[in-house]
Amino acid sequence: MEGYFPAFQVRSGSGGVVRQIDSVPRMVDSPAEAVRLSLRSASECLSSLEGAGLNPVLRAFKLDESSQSQIRRLMVHLVAGPLEGREQWLEEWRAGRSFLDTLSCVFLEALRSRAPAGGLTKNAVNAELLARLVRAGANLIKWDYLRYGPVERELWAFMGAAYLEAERTGMSQMLVSLRKDRGTQTSVEREYLRALALGCASLDQLAPDSMEIADRLIRYMLPTLRISHTPGSGACFGLQIGAPAAPVRIASGAASEQFSHYFLPAGAGSVCDELTSVIERGLVPAAIASGARARERVLATLFHLRRLWSDRPPMRRHRRHELSARLSAVRGLKEVSARLESGAPPSIDDCEWELRNVSRGGIGLTVPSEQCESLQVGELVGFLMEGGSGWHVGVVRRIAQTVDGVGFVGVELIGREPSVVLADDGRAANEVLLCDPVRQGRTVRLAGPSAALPVDTVVYLNLDGRIVKLKPIALLVRGNEFVLRNYQLL
Repeated sequence: MEGYFPAFQVRSGSGGVVRQIDSVPRMVDSPAEAVRLSLRSASECLSSLEGAGLNPVLRAFKLDESSQSQIRRLMVHLVAGPLEGREQWLEEWRAGRSFLDTLSCVFLEALRSRAPAGGLTKNAVNAELLARLVRAGANLIKWDYLRYGPVERELWAFMGAAYLEAERTGMSQMLVSLRKDRGTQTSVEREYLRALALGCASLDQLAPDSMEIADRLIRYMLPTLRISHTPGSGACFGLQIGAPAAPVRIASGAASEQFSHYFLPAGAGSVCDELTSVIERGLVPAAIASGARARERVLATLFHLRRLWSDRPPMRRHRRHELSARLSAVRGLKEVSARLESGAPPSIDDCEWELRNVSRGGIGLTVPSEQCESLQVGELVGFLMEGGSGWHVGVVRRIAQTVDGVGFVGVELIGREPSVVLADDGRAANEVLLCDPVRQGRTVRLAGPSAALPVDTVVYLNLDGRIVKLKPIALLVRGNEFVLRNYQLL
């Protein structure tokens, strides 16, 4: 297993005076353990930040700089983590979040120690402190979305306060280097724009790997994003900077006394279009994504951001209707297929969820927190309404956990009367879900493992002795361990 070197260990000189930082690498077996060791260093650093002085601040800078590679490795590890090991995943997630939370406290305490009279002076050290504080807050937002919330509103309060202080003192656009071994520079405004973009990216509608791609795309688009004191063309989100409130989607250019500032992401549209054109030709920047599905994942994330940040807010295609009912649910393609094939009634092992609303295209559910912890966007679910006669199949499209331990889940319906059929591509026959009735002149959708429904390959269905030939038209959904394709009846 690859070894990781956590952040430095704190050492004190004679008489308790803080010395220049010594880096003492210790090999560990996992990125999560490396972050845990960094957390101990962060706690020691926080305890040393009493009173004014430059040395504790330099310790905080060194701590941040030396730990970032471990946080990035842990993020990659969590994004790629298997769903089966969810308890281990949550333990490692908590280790990363605890470190980021402590790191933000280190910077807050450092700022207090440098502004005993209530205001900062304009200098490079204070500008760097503010930038690092905002970046820690943005990373916490992203970290919270990895498990689909809840996102603490207090994050917006301290990041906004840091931005306002930088704006007041003329430090918002001062360039600072957060990695001394690199030539890249940033500013308080740039870090705050990244936080705003993450908060306005509806990450609760993305799978974890797509969240990471969205963050990388946001970093690429940062030069086109702006904050304004007044609404205007392209001002799509209202901001209450300094208050514990997330950005609010508004009609482009709409003014309101509720908002002190506005976020303008419209300039990113041209960058999205340019990147889309490049990636459609097969040229995917390695800094954004890599792997067999890189092109598909980046294009889907670009479309997601482009839709959210357009002048016209996304509109629901179908009206919601409030409806309350209980339902039994099973999760995963194998479990759904087994239940449909056996025709067995709900069992005590099934998930019990509460229906909140329905529309033509989907349903909204309330899910207990302990079950919501293991759900992911893109997961296939089957469910049976209490008193209902048949199972439905859907795909999880949105997950939002609240501070009171309740999860709200949006599911797109893909089959109201699904059935298990054999699909033969000429090499092997595999069980797949038939989501639509087979009718001449109509298209049908099949859901199954990607190997069972290959690209550009005709498949044959055996429907009670009748052989049906289907030609693939388009990939509709690539979910967790399944694909949903649309087919034309030949």
